[in-house]
Amino acid sequence: VSDPMSLLSTMIRKIRNLLMVISKGSHEELIDRYEEEIDRSKLLIGKSVVSGLVNPVQTGYKGIELHFIALISKELERIVDHLVSMDKHDKKFIAQVSDVLDNLQSLLKDGCDALDYKSALPFVEKIGGMQTIEVKDVATYSLRRIVRYLNSISEVVIDWAVMKEMG
Repeated sequence: VSDPMSLLSTMIRKIRNLLMVISKGSHEELIDRYEEEIDRSKLLIGKSVVSGLVNPVQTGYKGIELHFIALISKELERIVDHLVSMDKHDKKFIAQVSDVLDNLQSLLKDGCDALDYKSALPFVEKIGGMQTIEVKDVATYSLRRIVRYLNSISEVVIDWAVMKEMG
């Protein structure tokens, strides 16, 4: 549990798998199982972050990096809470979210070393293109909340990239 970045990468992969399961209309039990695993991943990331803050020698990450990892995992877990209640027939939206998560995973694939604002800007723009959802009912409200959480993640990513540029 000493590497929160690998835990975050695993969490993103689990969410992408959950999206595939949702789009195929699988059993509720499988969806619930994925949700539990993602909640567990968030808990493990939280423990790893606290451990890294208490004992910095144990992890190779700075305190601010641990903070950003914790923020991203919190927003991802919130996304999952809305995904599990989402309409399974909205395959276009599911594909968009999966694509955004794929981009996030590729941004963070080498830890936080490769993250810079030039690579973060396309990620932010992709989420900006999803902002057009109009709330008409509970289902569209959930979609809008998912986009807001993705937007929060993009803000964390750009803040992280700018912080790295500043030194």
